[in-house]
Amino acid sequence: MHNELLYFIMQIFEELDGAKHYIQRAIEEKQTNPSRAKVFVEMSNSELTHAGNLYKMLDEDMKKAETTDDQTYITFLRDMQKEISKRYMKESAEVKYMHENFNK
Repeated sequence: MHNELLYFIMQIFEELDGAKHYIQRAIEEKQTNPSRAKVFVEMSNSELTHAGNLYKMLDEDMKKAETTDDQTYITFLRDMQKEISKRYMKESAEVKYMHENFNK
């Protein structure tokens, strides 16, 4: 279970990094190569979707992991989940904002 949780955490932020990278490339290419920029936007959206799906899976697995009687572990999981949620919300909002700016 621990390895699976760590995998999801790492993958979520890898996907968000990819989404950010692709939208940055789209912005760079917007004026000089609009068709390529459109592909980068699609790739960024795909990565953002992947991150969201992984985030949901992580949330489900975190809830399953809380079925233990170890209160210290449960507290740790909840604290970790709060921090992951904050970071996920912040980073996904940044990417969405970049998408909005691209579409202006």
